[in-house]
Amino acid sequence: MKWIKLDADFMSNPKINGLSISTRYLYIAGLLHSAQHLTDGVVAAKMMPLLHFQTGTTPEACEELTSMGLWENHLDGYQILNYLKHQTSKETVAKARTKDATRKAQTRRKKAADKGKASEVRPTNVQPLEVEVEVELELEVELEKNASPISAKSTGLTIPDDEVIVGFEDFWNAYAKKQGKKTARAQWDRHVVGTGVDRQMVIGAASAYAQATEQKYRKDPERWLRDHRWEDEPISMPLSPGELVMSYFEDDSETPLGELS
Repeated sequence: MKWIKLDADFMSNPKINGLSISTRYLYIAGLLHSAQHLTDGVVAAKMMPLLHFQTGTTPEACEELTSMGLWENHLDGYQILNYLKHQTSKETVAKARTKDATRKAQTRRKKAADKGKASEVRPTNVQPLEVEVEVELELEVELEKNASPISAKSTGLTIPDDEVIVGFEDFWNAYAKKQGKKTARAQWDRHVVGTGVDRQMVIGAASAYAQATEQKYRKDPERWLRDHRWEDEPISMPLSPGELVMSYFEDDSETPLGELS
C-alpha cells in the first residue's frame, strides 16, 4: 500500500489557504496520483480529465495551482513542486521492492532446503508426495515472481520500468472489487499487456468506473478486462467530494502558521 505525507500545518499554510476548496482537493488528488503511479510528482495531461471528474474541478483549477506556486507546467502535463522533498521517490520504492523480493526468495530457498533434509530420512516405502508438491509450489511462485512488476538485478529479473510504474496491482487496487485475481491477471496480460494498450488509460477508466458504480453492481475485474470496457464511453455522472474530505478542507483559521516550502 502506498502513502503520502502531509504536514500538520498543511491547512493553515498561506498557499493552501489561498486556494478554493475544490482546488485544494485537486492538489491532494495530484499527490495521491503521483504516489500511486510512482511519477515523482508529474501529473500527466492525459490524466487530468479523470482527476477533474473525481474532484469536481475544471482546468481553471490547474491555473490556480500554478499561480500559487504549487504546480508548474511540465512537458507531460504538470509537476508538483518540491514533491520529492516530502514524498517517497520511485527509486526508493523500487529498492524496497527489490529488498523484499530478495528476502522472500531467500525464505523460499531455506524452506526448500529444510524439506530436502527431511526427505532424506523418509522411509523408502513411502512416496515423497510432499516433496513433489513443494517443488510444484516453488515453480508456481517462481513463475509468479517473474511476472511481477519488480525489477531486481539481484534476483536476475529484467522487468521494463513501465511495468514498475503502471502494473496489474495498480489496476487491481483502482478497480476495488477483489474477486478472481488470478483470472483477472491472465486477462490483464492478454488484453492489456499483450495488445500494448495504454495502461494508465485502462487504470484511469477502471478507477472512474469503480467510483461511479456500487460494488454489488460492478462487473468482476476479469470480465471487465475481457470485454475491453475501458473502451466504453466515459461515465458522465458527476462525482462530488465526500463529506469527510470536504469537512477536512474547511478551516476557519485566518492566521497563517507556516509556509509550504
